[in-house]
Amino acid sequence: MTDTMTDTMGKGNLKRLDFVRSYSGAAMSKANDLGNVSYSKTKQLLPGNLQAQFEKLMTKLGSTASPMLAKVSDTSGQVLSVVDHQVRGRARAGWRACGVCPSANAG
Repeated sequence: MTDTMTDTMGKGNLKRLDFVRSYSGAAMSKANDLGNVSYSKTKQLLPGNLQAQFEKLMTKLGSTASPMLAKVSDTSGQVLSVVDHQVRGRARAGWRACGVCPSANAG
């Protein structure tokens, strides 16, 4: 996981959807670990004459994917914050409408 992803996922004060941020962080960490293991195993299994080409491919893939992943991470943090705010508002409206919650009438 890149520093940008970790920073973005750590921002914001999510009231109801913090579990989504936690789960996505764990999933990204597992995906990163799987990618590292796959890279290591593949590199070991390649014949010597393909090692250089594999390194070039992985470098190009990394330089292409990193900016995209950073952008997705930034956007997902913003989207999650907006959705969390909307969920909170609708939950409050629901509690107020049914009048079950003692604090519903307060505000």
